Amino acid sequence: MTSRSQQLIRLAQEFVSEVPFNVVYASVGGSTGRGEADQYSDLDLVIYTDDISLTDAKNVMYKDEIIQLEIEHCSEFPKQKNIIDNPWDYRFLQEICIIYDSDGEFKKIKNWAIQYFSSAKGTKRISEQVLGIVEERKNWALHCMNQGNMYSATHAALGAWTEAAFLYLFLTQGSLSTNDLIPSIQKLERHFAAFKTACPFTLNGQWSEIPAILKRFRSYLRKQGFSFEFGLSPIQDLLYEKKQPVC
Repeated sequence: MTSRSQQLIRLAQEFVSEVPFNVVYASVGGSTGRGEADQYSDLDLVIYTDDISLTDAKNVMYKDEIIQLEIEHCSEFPKQKNIIDNPWDYRFLQEICIIYDSDGEFKKIKNWAIQYFSSAKGTKRISEQVLGIVEERKNWALHCMNQGNMYSATHAALGAWTEAAFLYLFLTQGSLSTNDLIPSIQKLERHFAAFKTACPFTLNGQWSEIPAILKRFRSYLRKQGFSFEFGLSPIQDLLYEKKQPVC
């Protein structure tokens, strides 16, 4: 585990100890949960509480660090039946670092889920679920093409490809890391060569303009009256600027 991961985990523990409501479970995900955090990493924190009025998803600044915070009611806590039915929805359990576990149930369900994901039944169900997602997005892409909405069709097609690519990464490497996605797929030389012929982006090009484009787009949506606090928060602009050196 990197020293940066350890630093962010301590920060998350401090934050959780200071929230003005009852915490039942809490975990850290993303690069910090994997123990791979670096100077560009933010903190993905999920808190489960028994107060249903507090559920929320937002970006917060805490001691000069960006926290992408989700507050969930305990009714949303992962259960075996839910994981069996829709394992792809709970793949985050593979990589989280549990920082608060009031009764030990979080550790139990995480360990059970990891074993299930790697089992023959789990792998089969995950593949079936992702196939359904991919087919739905492919069908939507074709619908958009038939309507002449090529921009939407491109988004849907890339969404289908990305979901399938993450499945490959998860099944072959047990990873959910966005940074590992393209390097992993590049090893499939014929597949990647075909993908590049259809991809609307220059994969080896200059990515530095992306944060500025996203910042302008969020500003436009806010002016249009959209109010998705998590995705449109100005803190998201800071997050992308922070990550820009690794683009």
